[in-house]
Amino acid sequence: ILYIILSLPFLGCESMLDISPRNSVTFENAFLNEKELETGILSMEYAFRNNIGNFQYENVRTRGCFSDFHVYWDQAILQNEARVYLSQWNIVYNIIAAANVPLPYIDKLDMPQIRKDFYKGCVLFTKALCYFELIRKWGDCVVVYDEVAMDPIPKQSWVKVADYAIGMAEE
Repeated sequence: ILYIILSLPFLGCESMLDISPRNSVTFENAFLNEKELETGILSMEYAFRNNIGNFQYENVRTRGCFSDFHVYWDQAILQNEARVYLSQWNIVYNIIAAANVPLPYIDKLDMPQIRKDFYKGCVLFTKALCYFELIRKWGDCVVVYDEVAMDPIPKQSWVKVADYAIGMAEE
């Protein structure tokens, strides 16, 4: 009898196991409304400004625009030292990863289509700009589409990457 009484809490309590966490954000309970989606978009923008804007384009960081003029301490195309200019491409892929997070949730939310188009445009244009940056610096590169593939991904020619980026920018 004691064994039965002590085992009762472990029988048939599925509702206790299906609780959404209230104190943490997961992909199950994130992006449930427009405000949360906007937070994801702002995180993508922060990743862009932090990873590209701070070092490579002073005008992106301070004015939000690309420019042919660069100050002497940035890492722009006119940089004399190639090791600084071509150092890492993972910073650009960090931005693409941040852009891919809110993208699948945009069409699932209940909001006017014009707002969905606005948010999707922000994400797709940011990704297009990142791929432009990759092919501008390195030529052939890996394309990470909307979903992350677990298998190894080969590089694609810069022409195919440019076509993909142009398609996203147009959309």
